[in-house]
Amino acid sequence: MARELPPDKAAARRMIRAERRQRRATATDDVWRELAAALAAHFDRWLAGRAAPGTVAIYESLPTEPPTGALAETLRAQGIRLLVPELLADKDLTWRAGPLGADLGRDAIAQADVVVVPALAIGRDGTRLGQGGGSYDRVLPRVTPGIPVVAVVFDGELVTAVPSEPHDRRVDAVLTPSDGVRDVQSALKY
Repeated sequence: MARELPPDKAAARRMIRAERRQRRATATDDVWRELAAALAAHFDRWLAGRAAPGTVAIYESLPTEPPTGALAETLRAQGIRLLVPELLADKDLTWRAGPLGADLGRDAIAQADVVVVPALAIGRDGTRLGQGGGSYDRVLPRVTPGIPVVAVVFDGELVTAVPSEPHDRRVDAVLTPSDGVRDVQSALKY
């Protein structure tokens, strides 16, 4: 059964953030490593069925987000170039070639063959609920049309609907630790 979020964006964010804090507080390092390994393995299997990307834009996970470190390591080991975001003063993102690489500018996201984004929740229609700063709302319109945008969420964060605004861009796929990467349309038939 699909889960319901409050219709108010602020209330939905508060609810999910509280759940994440609880999950983080109770999860051991071993559990966190298992989640990271599962995400990396699922994403790697998904990529195996596609044309190999030369460049993947991927966020560096915060302590309360699904861990992306192992995924980034797997991609680097395959020789895939990573674009890593850096938050600017105006809350927009610029991109670096890896965590320590040169600043490539705000429009470098257009070089990505796959874009991996954070989310608090994903609704049935692919609408993404972010942290609320608007950084990815600014970035996603710069993604080259047709390039898959994959949101990483914990199990249970694929929900019936999320509060949205006209500028919100939908994601194409969802990556969860239990179910792997699935197209939004097929992932949401539950």
